[in-house]
Amino acid sequence: MKNINILSKLHKVFFATVIFLFTFVISCSDLEENPPSLLVPDNFFSSATDVEAGVSAAFSKYHAAIVTPQTFLTQMGSDDLTTHKASNKQPFREFDGFNASAGNVWMANRKWDPLWKAILAANATINGWQNIVDTDEVIETEVKPVAAMAYFIRALTYFDLVRIWGDLPLITGETTGKETRNSVQEVYDLIYQDLAFAEAYLPNEWTDGSTIGKPSKMAAKALLARVALTNAGWPLKDNSKFQLAADKAKEVMDSGNFSLEPNFSDLWVEQNGNLNEGIFVIRMCDPCANVPGAWAAGAKTNFYKVGFAAAENGGGFEDILVEINFFNDFPAGPRKDATYYDNVNGTPWQDLASGRPLIAKYGPNLGSIWDNTNQDVYISRYADILLIYAEASNKASGNPSTGAYDAINEVRARAELAPIVGLSSEEFHKAVIAERGWEFTAEYIHRWFDLIRNEMVEEVSENRNPDEVGFGNVITKDKYIAPIPIADITLNPNLTQNPGY
Repeated sequence: MKNINILSKLHKVFFATVIFLFTFVISCSDLEENPPSLLVPDNFFSSATDVEAGVSAAFSKYHAAIVTPQTFLTQMGSDDLTTHKASNKQPFREFDGFNASAGNVWMANRKWDPLWKAILAANATINGWQNIVDTDEVIETEVKPVAAMAYFIRALTYFDLVRIWGDLPLITGETTGKETRNSVQEVYDLIYQDLAFAEAYLPNEWTDGSTIGKPSKMAAKALLARVALTNAGWPLKDNSKFQLAADKAKEVMDSGNFSLEPNFSDLWVEQNGNLNEGIFVIRMCDPCANVPGAWAAGAKTNFYKVGFAAAENGGGFEDILVEINFFNDFPAGPRKDATYYDNVNGTPWQDLASGRPLIAKYGPNLGSIWDNTNQDVYISRYADILLIYAEASNKASGNPSTGAYDAINEVRARAELAPIVGLSSEEFHKAVIAERGWEFTAEYIHRWFDLIRNEMVEEVSENRNPDEVGFGNVITKDKYIAPIPIADITLNPNLTQNPGY
């Protein structure tokens, strides 16, 4: 995808808005269009169908930010992942060794740009639906539930952006290309506002059978729980948010809509998002026609697993590899067996060129170099809610309750691990963070942000192998966030650069 220096060129793409949105009305298939501006004609949105076309634009752009291995780039500083120490993996090695550069092209093209495109598409929809003229009943029952998805995706996207880059421009109206950066707190204020609308108007389920792939009311509550838990940690450290996180997680638990899958391995079967554990997933499919909840009908939208495959397995790129010390510390059992491949085509992992196991979550039936997978990407699943509740309720009360123990032990039981009992509040907290690390290994932006909000990056990095990628740079809090892409700062000096870059 071409780097369009998204924040400095918004004012140049206004003319493309109507064409872009009409493209999605017709096909909902093109992932490479320029993003819409906010200057949509007042009469463009006239029905819930038009609003859903705008939502489709936003979701397909967000999809582009998670569909390739390069989108894991900014979380490579976590202790569960590493990369190849040679060849063309320099963009990964920068983040893996806490030496990221503002000129990292993969960061700009695979993360920054598509996330901002999702914001712009969501903004166009959020500003546009309010111009629809119809009866109060139609607005309340047909338009607002669909519009609520735009608020959800904007909240989710800003949540990703603020955790990766810190202070951000808050773009909700017309753009100038001269935006300045708002504080982290101000960004979260907007996220909370958006999630309040999403929680109020999203349905419990979609009657067209597409609940999987579309956010529901419980998906909004689940995201709100994770946002609140994050705010309770670094950098805001608002301890009052622990109770909000616990409350929202408990509402999802009490809904009775979700449960853990008995077999952890079943979660990683293609198009797995319709299982009982998925709360919100991004659907992967090829072809996508007639796949409920797919946001790019007819498009090729599967996950590119080539970066997780080994050279011995048809020529995989080995972009993302397993941290061997983390693997060795991972408790044995069915969860570990389903998380890693211990051999490739009969070759034990110790004999692979990389000398380490492969991550199995994104590569069922690993094949040739260009093979993809239709396996859905979990944004939120029930295990996350159980562990959020366990952590947040313990922190809010100062002691782990019976319910907190029940929540973490439910996750451990599926992994065939013994229950934990009799821990102090701090011991319990450490146990939950460790459990999250094992449960969500190599999943989309979990482990890295758990380490950041708990200020544990320095601690866990002591257990990483410094010989793997030349690791050894001094880690400071500046490295908790990524540099702003230099091309955007060049065109808009008001953005300013993050400290340390």
